[in-house]
Amino acid sequence: PSSNAKSASARALFDAVATGVATGDIVLTEHHVAQPMSADLARLRHEFGFPGDDALVIRCTVAWGWIIGAISLEVFGQYGADTFSDPAALFDEQIRVLVGLIAGSPVN
Repeated sequence: PSSNAKSASARALFDAVATGVATGDIVLTEHHVAQPMSADLARLRHEFGFPGDDALVIRCTVAWGWIIGAISLEVFGQYGADTFSDPAALFDEQIRVLVGLIAGSPVN
């Protein structure tokens, strides 16, 4: 994996999701994708000591990309100064939706 995949943010995300798996809050599906992607995901699981199946690793990569993007949008003012009166509340709602995606029960 690239050095980006080894970052502290990825480690924190995978660790948090692994805790959800261990507590039963996140249920595994045993869904696997086709090769060679499944082998790539297996390497990530091994690198991070992650118990998730292919589907959960993919959901984690979606979450990780979203988090990096959301931070970038906020830091660089891409929403515009007057678009949201409370950007922190927006971020909280987005995180709530993201947690549902990771847990396999998306919410709006």
